Amino acid sequence: MQLAISILEGKPFRRDNYLTGALVTRDNARVLLLQNEEVVKQASRLTSLHGRVDAYLAQYKHQKIYMILFGVIIVLLLGLIVYTYRTIVMKHRLEEETANAKLQFFTGVSHELRTPLTLIAAPVEHLLEMGHLTDEQSTMLRMVQRNVNVLTQLVGEILDFRKVQNGKMPMVLSDFDLSDYMRQWLAVFNASAMKQKISLRLEVPETLPVRADLSKVERICYNLLSNAMKYTQTGGHIVFSAKKHDETVEIVVSDDGIGIPKDEVKHVFSRFFQASNASGGTGIGLALVKAYADMHHGKVAVESGEGKGASFIITLPLKQKGEMAAAPQPYVPLIVEDTEDVSSLNVSRNIDELIGSGEDSKPEVLIIDDNNDIRTYLRTILGSSYKVSEAADGKYGLELARRIVPDVIVSDVMMPVMDGFELCKLLKSEAATSHIPVILLTAHGLDSQRAEGYDSGADAYIAKPFSSRVLCSRVENLLKSRRHLHRLFANQADETEENGLSNEADKTFVSQLRKIIQDHLSDSELSVEKIGEEIGLSRVQLYRKVKALTGYSPVEMLRKARLARARHLLQTTERSISEVAYAVGFSTPSYFSKCYKEEFGIQPGQER
Repeated sequence: MQLAISILEGKPFRRDNYLTGALVTRDNARVLLLQNEEVVKQASRLTSLHGRVDAYLAQYKHQKIYMILFGVIIVLLLGLIVYTYRTIVMKHRLEEETANAKLQFFTGVSHELRTPLTLIAAPVEHLLEMGHLTDEQSTMLRMVQRNVNVLTQLVGEILDFRKVQNGKMPMVLSDFDLSDYMRQWLAVFNASAMKQKISLRLEVPETLPVRADLSKVERICYNLLSNAMKYTQTGGHIVFSAKKHDETVEIVVSDDGIGIPKDEVKHVFSRFFQASNASGGTGIGLALVKAYADMHHGKVAVESGEGKGASFIITLPLKQKGEMAAAPQPYVPLIVEDTEDVSSLNVSRNIDELIGSGEDSKPEVLIIDDNNDIRTYLRTILGSSYKVSEAADGKYGLELARRIVPDVIVSDVMMPVMDGFELCKLLKSEAATSHIPVILLTAHGLDSQRAEGYDSGADAYIAKPFSSRVLCSRVENLLKSRRHLHRLFANQADETEENGLSNEADKTFVSQLRKIIQDHLSDSELSVEKIGEEIGLSRVQLYRKVKALTGYSPVEMLRKARLARARHLLQTTERSISEVAYAVGFSTPSYFSKCYKEEFGIQPGQER
């Protein structure tokens, strides 16, 4: 083609041009055919190889992208790990610094408290030794002395913990029989356990010689036994045991009390930690137990679950290494609260005594607090004006409130078994107790905590420390409000008398009570017991609730309802006096006339 173009355009060209090719003859035709087939096959193979190369290149590109992404992810993960680690370290450091700051603050405050505590304890002791005190004055002073001792002991505990943290707490080693001392330590709690009806059991070998710091081992055991006593309910069991294992001794304090939530068990030995169901405390006691065990190269462990009790296990070496003390100073035992046997309070009072016999009978105040000294103090300031009943925890307080139906309840908030908020909610939700005014006493004075108290149904919320005059005034004002409500009931018509009630449960109760009375007015056999059965209350509960809400006994309310219906019938119908008397449930017309005259000042016949 190029040659032809060159000729046509007149361009120079070669005259001799040899075409490349092969001459096909009979002899080489087969060979050329085979060669052509091979060429086609190789071309197909090259095409396939080109496709595979393209696929490998694409795969390589994808892998390259994946590797870059993987590298970015690895870098991010490493950054996240580093950030998390630094955050944890910083958080741990901050917690440590915060705990040290708390401890340093408490230590400083504890040092400052020692002087005023001494100036309180010494004059109180001097006044007690002087004599010439009334029983009430002596009781108050001994209460002050006991609580000063408790506060002094708490101050000492904080200072000891600070010494342990700073490594300045010395070990005073001595050889002693652990079994013998454990018997003595448990005996200190016998009186309190008997009053709370808690069973104490000691399980130790006849002798168990150890070499350790006696005062620190004693403090470990006292703290654990005190906790067990604090969180074991009436009728519970506490086991105090020791067992020898080769070169160690295992001390166990176990109880069947309220236990510790499982997710909080691992934190119980931390400084300032308090379980969610704890009733007060500082969070130092168990931390000090662990610190003393660590000083003995021992271990601490706890097994517990909420509602399943708790077992604290302390493992210590039998023989501590170090210099022996010539004569270690005896350790001053912890103050064990003298808990009163509240399980027998008021249960011997019969129904007639609970109901009362006259208008001059004192109002009933129920005190619920787990601290015996608080109950004693409240009983002292309220006892002259009111009848006082007591309960040591919310659960027993609820049972006692149902049984005696007091006029006012004064309750602590932080208590074992059942706290004040839960108690208040249950009281306000039950027909027998919903009308009772509740005053909550607590050391928590924040607005949010006050709101929680009022949300639970409390009628008053008083923060500790409180004035006795403020408490007495609050109790009296709540009772005055009830007396004002009585006047409303006395002056209002039946249809509107429940409008003076602020509690929906009480409105429902009064409406239900009036309906039962109206539906059974003609039944001369209708009694307080039958009304109680229909409304779901005992005779005592019905009497106390109706009396508290209306100022009248159930019998008086029934009689007034019958006479009011009788007056209406006499004024609007032509029935005889006898027919009216029988229609409203009176057994005899003469008794009806007598009651009518007392109620309205006229004879039934004068209504016409």
